[in-house]
Amino acid sequence: MLDAREVARRSNDAFNAQDWTALAQLLCDHVEYLAPGNAVYRGVDGVRDFAANWWAAFPDVRASVHRVTGEGSTVIQEGTFTGTHQGVFRTPTGTIPPMGRRVRGTYVAVLTVEQGRLARQHMMFDRLELLEQLGLVQPVAQPPVGRRTWAS
Repeated sequence: MLDAREVARRSNDAFNAQDWTALAQLLCDHVEYLAPGNAVYRGVDGVRDFAANWWAAFPDVRASVHRVTGEGSTVIQEGTFTGTHQGVFRTPTGTIPPMGRRVRGTYVAVLTVEQGRLARQHMMFDRLELLEQLGLVQPVAQPPVGRRTWAS
């Protein structure tokens, strides 16, 4: 039986290779993926929808893991995702037509493994930053260097 870190590594490798067969073999029947925007994908078919959406919208998508921590059945991955928006991207608030822009963002994923299979993945990333990079939202203005901010 695979340990939690190995399941996390293999699931990331399968996602990057866009290898649905390899990814599906790592999933529990009752798997649940949680993503920003209160998106919930349940079961193997739900995870297939999640992965297919990213692969179609960003054909060159890649998730690069920079740090892995965990204990027992829980693994936390910190990483960066990159890709070029070349297809329709389905989001919880609607679809985004291809913008042709390259994106790069950081993410944290908390994975739970049961009996050598992925049971839950909770992915967190900055949706606003992604929308800014796609050109759909104006970037938030940064205060001039040395100036006080509202939190000062």
